[in-house]
Amino acid sequence: MLERLCKHMDIDPARVELEHDAAAEDPGLSAHIQIHTASAGAAGHHRLREGRSVIGIRDDQAQQPVALVATVAHELGHVLLLGDGRILREREDHEPLTDLLTVFFGLAIFTANAAFEFGRENRGEDTYTTRSRLGYLTEPIYGYGLARYAWLRGEADPAWAKYVDTNPRRT
Repeated sequence: MLERLCKHMDIDPARVELEHDAAAEDPGLSAHIQIHTASAGAAGHHRLREGRSVIGIRDDQAQQPVALVATVAHELGHVLLLGDGRILREREDHEPLTDLLTVFFGLAIFTANAAFEFGRENRGEDTYTTRSRLGYLTEPIYGYGLARYAWLRGEADPAWAKYVDTNPRRT
């Protein structure tokens, strides 16, 4: 998948090294008692090592394919923006700008759909409510970005819109 996304974003895969990061959260006691769970935080990271981009992806992203694509696309955005020196890491809005880059590359269906997830999880005989937030933009901002993307491409009713989750699509 990394190679396919590199090709889609016109990045030479040889410029990128992939690392696997352990999941940031250990459910601990919450795995055994019925509570509402929530997760947020960095699902990946980007850094430069000897002039080469290193991206790390949290292992638990593999359980959520849409979130995995969204995370890898975001981190590859860092390759283009930070790794190529287009912006500085100190720039206050560099993370939201990196998420917007996924719109530019036509990958915002993934980033928009992964921005907020609400669901249920079964643990033994009990069912738990879960929610997770991924990325730096909200669903309405993704909806607006996707609308602008369609408008700029002259797509009044894009066929891909049916794949966008309800909240960003409504925006």
